[in-house]
Amino acid sequence: EFLENLEDLKKNLESHHFRVVIYPTHLFKKKENLKYLTILEENLKNSQKILIHDWHTAESSKILARIINQRNLFKILPDFLQDEFELSVQGALAEYDLDQQNLKLVELINEQNENLKRISQELELRVEKRQQLLEESRKKLLLTNKRQQSLHLCLFAVHRANSIAELESLLNEALKETLSLISTRIFFKNFANIHEQQFTQFSLHKAPIMSEQQIFGFIYFIRDLKMPFQRDEISFLAKVIKAVSLAIDRLTKL
Repeated sequence: EFLENLEDLKKNLESHHFRVVIYPTHLFKKKENLKYLTILEENLKNSQKILIHDWHTAESSKILARIINQRNLFKILPDFLQDEFELSVQGALAEYDLDQQNLKLVELINEQNENLKRISQELELRVEKRQQLLEESRKKLLLTNKRQQSLHLCLFAVHRANSIAELESLLNEALKETLSLISTRIFFKNFANIHEQQFTQFSLHKAPIMSEQQIFGFIYFIRDLKMPFQRDEISFLAKVIKAVSLAIDRLTKL
């Protein structure tokens, strides 16, 4: 497309994209036309440019230096009639196409890098989550084994104890590491409420002890106030309390 003046170029830049732009330096002889250099710089960043240097003065050298600093200046020719003009245009078109391919390649690489980054982050999250699940499973298994061992010790205490005081001591020894107990106490039903008042500054789990279908008394598991008993711990202690009830039956009949 041939444009007769720089104003026509300015108008066409709003609606057209040019792969190659060819312009002579003599267009900028008039100072008022220098503003179009900025327009060319801003709007033709991706276009290949061929400059026809047909104005040779000191002022034109300044214009030439400014144009040379623009992006994508493909070639400088002395005139439009030079034999290599057509080849230069073809070369500029090929250079433009190559630039566009390179831009698309960069976009593709950036997109792939972003995808790889996203996949890597997702994989890291999955690995982290998997490790957390494995660690939780390991802790649960260790806790289950620890409680099983404590339960065996409690059953041993139930059969070994010859008095309620000894039963308290053996039970607390068996459970203190697993449940961080400070003390384990057993009180007759009639005295339980009186003794319970001394444990207001502690975390307490209280449960009835049955003997011959009746409440014989209550057992108290005591630990630091900052450690309230959890549901799974209470469920575990229920197994201990059943064994204690059998021991109480045995001790009361001695």
